[in-house]
Amino acid sequence: MAHTEETPIAGIKIQEKKLTLILKVHIPDIHLVKLNLQITPETVLIQGQHTEAVGVEGYLLPSRFQSLLPLPHRVHPEIYGTEIHSDGLTIQLAKELSIPPSKVRIQLSDTHL
Repeated sequence: MAHTEETPIAGIKIQEKKLTLILKVHIPDIHLVKLNLQITPETVLIQGQHTEAVGVEGYLLPSRFQSLLPLPHRVHPEIYGTEIHSDGLTIQLAKELSIPPSKVRIQLSDTHL
């Protein structure tokens, strides 16, 4: 996982199911953050911006952050669901399942044309 230093993300849990990956992202002050997700087959990029000034008087803290999460299994980036909770975000992603190649049987006759 790669992220900027001042991320409000306190933790991430990934639960792998047969057809989906479920990411539970713990963000204690989620009501103070505006989020943007970018999903690829192998990663989830969470970008955010604090909606209110954050910091201690006399110190300037960055208002933007991002975290790049590598996924343990390839997913379909266009198939996802999100749910915001009081303490974070749940992202559900559809796994990319490999489809076995079709078997084609060709029977040749003994006669020549």
